[in-house]
Amino acid sequence: MSALVWQLGRVTGCEIKKDRGVFLTLWLEFDFGGSGQCLGGHIFWNEANDSDSSPAGLDYIAKVMAVCQADELSECVGSYIEVGRKNTFDTIAAIRRPACDGESSFYVSEWRARWFGDES
Repeated sequence: MSALVWQLGRVTGCEIKKDRGVFLTLWLEFDFGGSGQCLGGHIFWNEANDSDSSPAGLDYIAKVMAVCQADELSECVGSYIEVGRKNTFDTIAAIRRPACDGESSFYVSEWRARWFGDES
């Protein structure tokens, strides 16, 4: 993976919801002191086609919660997390807890490679 640009942000929202009425997804919303961005939109379950579903979604949620040191999804809100992107305007490629708080990281590409055999 190429070098990422890291930026500290505060998690201001975290929710599991159905996008477009059929796709179960997780959204993690960040505030960077005036600007914001979300991590999410990966489909964990497709109501229209259950064969598209896998345990990958649970793994994704567990990894996000681990980085936020959360026992419940709602506890992610308020966490200060570093966000890694290829550049300031790119999609979020990774999140990590700052080293001073016991560093833990989650790289979306590694998760995709593990569950789906790709790194897109």
